[in-house]
Amino acid sequence: KRVEILGAVQDELPGLPELNPEDLAELRTLGQIVEYMQSKLASSSPAPVASAAAVEPAAAVTLDAAPTAIVAVKRLPVVMKESHTFNNVLIVDEGNGVAVALAEKLTKSGAKVAVIKPEWVKSSSKKSFAKSVKVLNLADVNESVLSAFVKEQGQLDAVFSLSAKVSAKALKFTENAKQSVLLSFLLAKHCSVKTSSVSRPAFIAMTRQGGQFGFEDAQSGLIQGGVSGLVKTLKQEWENTFCRTVDIANKFTAEKAAVILLDEVVAADNQYSEVGYDSEGRLTLEAQATNSFELEQGTNLTSDSVLLVSGGAKGVTAHCVIELAKKHQCQFILLGRSGFEASEPTWANGVLEAAALNKACMQNLAASGEKATPMIVKKVVGKVLANREIAGTIAAIEAAGGKAFYASADVTKADQIKAAIKSSGLGDVTGIIHGAGVLADKFIEDKTVEDFDAVYNTKIAGFDALLSAVDAKNINALVMFSSAAGFYGNPGQSDYSIANDILNKISVRFKQMQPNAQVLSFNWGPWDGGMVTPELKKMFAARGVYIIPLDTGASILVHELCATSNRSPIILVGNDMSGDEGATPAKK
Repeated sequence: KRVEILGAVQDELPGLPELNPEDLAELRTLGQIVEYMQSKLASSSPAPVASAAAVEPAAAVTLDAAPTAIVAVKRLPVVMKESHTFNNVLIVDEGNGVAVALAEKLTKSGAKVAVIKPEWVKSSSKKSFAKSVKVLNLADVNESVLSAFVKEQGQLDAVFSLSAKVSAKALKFTENAKQSVLLSFLLAKHCSVKTSSVSRPAFIAMTRQGGQFGFEDAQSGLIQGGVSGLVKTLKQEWENTFCRTVDIANKFTAEKAAVILLDEVVAADNQYSEVGYDSEGRLTLEAQATNSFELEQGTNLTSDSVLLVSGGAKGVTAHCVIELAKKHQCQFILLGRSGFEASEPTWANGVLEAAALNKACMQNLAASGEKATPMIVKKVVGKVLANREIAGTIAAIEAAGGKAFYASADVTKADQIKAAIKSSGLGDVTGIIHGAGVLADKFIEDKTVEDFDAVYNTKIAGFDALLSAVDAKNINALVMFSSAAGFYGNPGQSDYSIANDILNKISVRFKQMQPNAQVLSFNWGPWDGGMVTPELKKMFAARGVYIIPLDTGASILVHELCATSNRSPIILVGNDMSGDEGATPAKK
């Protein structure tokens, strides 16, 4: 009523400022209203007054005049529409009864339900699916069999990819666990949920990591956590599809878990791509801005520290290693795919410019009777450039007072890594920096199993091999080169997001196992170097994506690794890959 009265007053006195209805609700007397309006007038500038010459006279109105035009008015009939219902649903059975309970509820709502039952997943549920539910028993992840079954179901409206309860007290990376994540990956590729015409098509993943994403549960399987990276990427690739990972406490019953999943499907918010449920309620993960350079520095790294570094002789990892050598004169065993020779070919000696190097290479090939095709020249010159970069890294480490040994090794082969450690003569490894990684960027529909394996194996099988080659009890420093794609997801990088999100989960678990170790999984944004070409840099700048300067990124790593505290094993540097034009890039 106050708003109505004062609105009428404003009609009579147009010079009054706009009034806030929430403020008016607190005014009780006419005196208070007058004081409030006087304060508004005092704080606002006078309204401009038009001169008499500028005022147009009002047009005369003839009431019986015929209209000169008919204004088109939208006709919007109101009809009933059921919200968030599914006609066709596919569920991956986790073997603990959640899939059965979920299928029963969806069937009662009128949905047609199909189930994929992975035979490598141990089943503990005595309940069975209704006869109306079509079940595919999958012996292994066969893409053609999976694709045919999905296609047979017709247009899917929702997919529920459920992970089983898995107890893993140690850091174990089983083939069965990998198969389950690969199944979710291929299911996303073939399900075509994003083309559904229902009001809210959905791709929902369920994990069982204690309801807290593994932060408090030290026994759940780690690999299942990678599905969250997949879902975060799908959320960005599939604009009109509801994508969410739901982590549920292991002690929750199958019935309760099914209810939670269906509640999440109809959740009003679409902000979060991952939520958890534990005994305290619903939660999610959040990044908090802090400053690495304000951390108190300790002496956990010394000249006696021996760090095993994958991918550490080239690129941004090498830059970080050199910075560590400058600060602490550590010893490094550098592992890489490239071969290394102490001296380079005579035809390349002293030839520094790219064009001149290519020309010298072609002349050398021609002189030796070989065909100098662009592909061959690129390969030969690439070896020379890689050799130079490795030599430069070793020289920089030694110039800083550290020691460096380089070995060409497959990071996924523990025996090759052990041989490199022995050949180095540097003694027991006290720290690991896992910087190796490969990319195979494509949208999920274009991904292949080979893409998945290449990305996954380098990150996860690589870490497994590194850890197998050392005595874990001696490790007091562990650094993972993860990516912002792992925490936020990134279009075209579903496999990369999976692998890096698993690295995040590994870091949390390793910290639980070795509480006195400094454990950090750096979720880096793009660096000003390495794979970020000048063209990519322009694109990132246009999108508001922060490019991490090489020196700044290396300094952040050193400050975090050498700090006396370890606030969180998961560290974000920069912002997400979508950018935020209104945000100021955080130092960490």
